[in-house]
Amino acid sequence: MFCAACKKQTSPTAGTVLHKSRAPLCSWFLAMWLACTQRTGLSAAGLQRTLGLGSYCTAWLLLQKLRPTMVRLGRERLEGTVAIDEAYLGEAESGVRGRQLAGRCLVAVELHGGAMGRIRLRHVADAPGSSLGEFVRDCVGPGSEGHTDGWRGYSSLQRDGHRRRAAVTRGDAESTQAESPPMSIW
Repeated sequence: MFCAACKKQTSPTAGTVLHKSRAPLCSWFLAMWLACTQRTGLSAAGLQRTLGLGSYCTAWLLLQKLRPTMVRLGRERLEGTVAIDEAYLGEAESGVRGRQLAGRCLVAVELHGGAMGRIRLRHVADAPGSSLGEFVRDCVGPGSEGHTDGWRGYSSLQRDGHRRRAAVTRGDAESTQAESPPMSIW
């Protein structure tokens, strides 16, 4: 294809996830449809079988290129009552306790009565108030009520325009707030 404006050759797939791919466009479009419609997710091996691809690596590469495009960057922030806490992923690390663990992520869950709604996750390298505040600003709408544990790192929520309800549990020795009974959303 020749561009009349810039006088250069171009391709309809230039600048897209399809750029310089040797896989047929029909395979790409079928892979996109499958990735969006499978309720339990789509594995590279399943995609390889479905598309009849000769190589697992090709199916894996298709999925690696498609997955980042499926995240909606401008999605709505969580509203109303939102439970916010840290979660630790992976196996236990020896000699490391509490908020010092490396495999931690922040979790925010919308609560609707006794049911959970939408969820947001973010991996963090540390757990100071700055990381928590950035996560909450990005994921939770202003005026929402944040249900947290009693850790002082969550005090930045109130400065950012959110209401905070802290539930002090036995492990929250750093906290001085005790206005709510312990909550469990899991």
